[in-house]
Parts: sequence; C-alpha cells; structure tokens
Amino acid sequence: VEKATETGADVITPLLTERSGRGESPSPSRYDRWERIVIEAAEQSGRLYLPVLQQPASLTRLLERPGRAFLVPHPQEMSWPEAANLLPRRGTLAVLVGPEGGFTPDEVTQARHRGAILTSLGPNVLRTETAAIVATSLVRAAVH
Repeated sequence: VEKATETGADVITPLLTERSGRGESPSPSRYDRWERIVIEAAEQSGRLYLPVLQQPASLTRLLERPGRAFLVPHPQEMSWPEAANLLPRRGTLAVLVGPEGGFTPDEVTQARHRGAILTSLGPNVLRTETAAIVATSLVRAAVH
C-alpha cells in the first residue's frame, strides 16, 4: 500500500489468491491502518491526490472487470522491453502482483486466457513488495 502510493498507483486493490493465505476481508482496524498509510505515503511523496483504496478482491473478480488491461509480473515470461511495447497508452492498466511464492499455475493460465500481459521483471526472484515497486515504476516510465 505504501510503495504503490509512493510510485503513483491510482487505485490499490489488495489481491486475494490461492497462496495469499487470506480468503476473508481485512478487519476494520487493518483497513483503517492501510488508509493511514496511504495518506502518509501520499504526503511523503508529494502526491496531490490520494489513490483509491478498494476492498480486497479475488484474481477472478479482478480479471472480470471490463475496460482494462492487465500486467502480471511472472518469472520466465517475455522480457520487460517486449511487454512495454504491448502496454496500452490510454485506458486503465491494472498491475497484478502475486503473493510470496507467486501465482499458482492455474492463476497464471487464468490471467493468460483473459489477455493479461505476462512479463519477467528480471533474473532475480523479487518479494511481493519489491515486485510491486518495480512493476509500477516501469509502467509509469513506459507510458508517461
């Protein structure tokens, strides 16, 4: 939440996956904490507008949302320069970052079938927070 805010995400939706370990919505106190983090990170990074913090959603539900493209960081997929050429220059692009341990093969297949752009972020395995920072920063640089 903090790093997505700092790197310019417009909407933040915590992603529920098979490996995320949480099938339920966060407690009100956790959600309140996330909201405070968004405000503090926006102030620190000089943002004029706060990103929208949505309730957590499953991968299936996010992929069903119309009118958006999806970028999914995933090892051993196309290189970033190739993927950057496929990014839409207008409209909504959702960056879907998997949990520790990554997406399951079924989740990767589901994303691929929905037309997601799957890309490697490099040769190293990144933690979820780091992958979000790298992916969001690369997208911002590529489309602006």
